[in-house]
Amino acid sequence: MKRRSYCREENQDIDRQDLQSDAIQNRIQSFMESRGFPKMWEDGEYERYFELIFGPDREKQRAYLRGILALDKASLSVGNRVLGALVASKLAPAIFTTNFDDVVESAVADGGGQALVPFHLEGSHNILSAYKNEEFPIYCKLHGDFRYESIKNLSEDLEAQNQDLAAGLPTACNRFGLILCGYSGRDKSVMDLLHSVLDTTNPYPHGIYWTCLKGSTSAPSVEAFMEAARRRNVDAHVVFIETYDALMLRLWRNTPNKDAMLDKGASYAGTATEQKFTFVAEVLALLSDIRPFQISTKMGRAKSFRDWRGVLRWWLAKRTLSRQPTPAQITNWYEFVASNFIYRGVWGVGSALGFSLT
Repeated sequence: MKRRSYCREENQDIDRQDLQSDAIQNRIQSFMESRGFPKMWEDGEYERYFELIFGPDREKQRAYLRGILALDKASLSVGNRVLGALVASKLAPAIFTTNFDDVVESAVADGGGQALVPFHLEGSHNILSAYKNEEFPIYCKLHGDFRYESIKNLSEDLEAQNQDLAAGLPTACNRFGLILCGYSGRDKSVMDLLHSVLDTTNPYPHGIYWTCLKGSTSAPSVEAFMEAARRRNVDAHVVFIETYDALMLRLWRNTPNKDAMLDKGASYAGTATEQKFTFVAEVLALLSDIRPFQISTKMGRAKSFRDWRGVLRWWLAKRTLSRQPTPAQITNWYEFVASNFIYRGVWGVGSALGFSLT
C-alpha cells in the first residue's frame, strides 16, 4: 500500500522485487512520514494508513483488497502448503486469522483436496455450534473476508470484535494449545480477547507459543500478555524463528505417521529449484502430447520455435538460465508463458484431474 501510494504521488515505477532494497524501503517510508503518515511499526500504523488513504469509503477498501488478494494474484508458500496438510490431517483443529485473503482455503484444497469454509463477519453465528458438535477444522477470519461488506480496517472497526466470532477464540483457547505466527499483537481488540481467556477456569491448557523473527523484538503488548499468562501458571514462551516457512517445515518433518500424498504435496515447495523445474517440465511435456494442450511452436514472428523449455526455465528459474532474453524479446516471452504454461497448462492439469475424479 505504501509502494502504490508513493508511486502514484511521485510518478515512480517500483515493483515488488525492488522493495527488497533497504534504500528503497527507507525512501518510501520517509516520503510517507513527510506526508503525515505514522512511523514504521508505530501502534495503530496499519489502520491509520487505511484511514488516510481511503477515508471512510469501504468500497475503495474492498476494491484495493480485491486487487491484491484475488486468487490469481496469490501464491502458496511452503508454510501455506504445510498448514493445508496439517488441516487435512486433522492436526490443526482451529485456526484464527486477522487476514482477509483465501490463502488458507486454497492451501487446504490444494494439499488435501478438501473444502474449508471460513467463519467471518458475514456468517459468524454458527461458530459455537461447530465447537459443540466437534465440526473441526474451524477456520475463523476475525476481521472479515475481502469479498464481503464487513471488513475491519479502520480504528473504530478494530476497537471491538463481533461477539459471535469473539466467543469462538476463548472456546478454542480453553481446549487447545495456541501458536501465534506473523501477528504483532498491536490489535487491541484481539489482545483483549487473548487476555480474557486468562480469566477463565482453564486458560491455555497446552501452552502459548508466540513466534517472532530472529533479530526482532516483541511488542510491549505481547510481553505484557505473556507475563500475565505466566502469572496464571500458563506454559508461555516467545519462540524466535528464521521464517514462517522454516517453522512450518520443521513442524511437518517432525509430524509422525504423515499421509504419503500429503507429505509429497507439502514438501514440493521445499524442493530444490532444479527439481521443481524438471517436475513442471515433465508435466507440460506429457500434456503437450494431447492436441488441445499442445505447446505452440509460434514465438513472436518465429513459426517453428522449439525451445519452450528455455522459456519455462526463464519463467520458473530465471537465475539458472545462461542466456537471458533481450529487452525486445521479453514481451513475446511473457505472451508465450501466458498462452502455453499458464492457460494451456492449468487447463490441461485441471482437465486431467477432473477426468480422473470422474
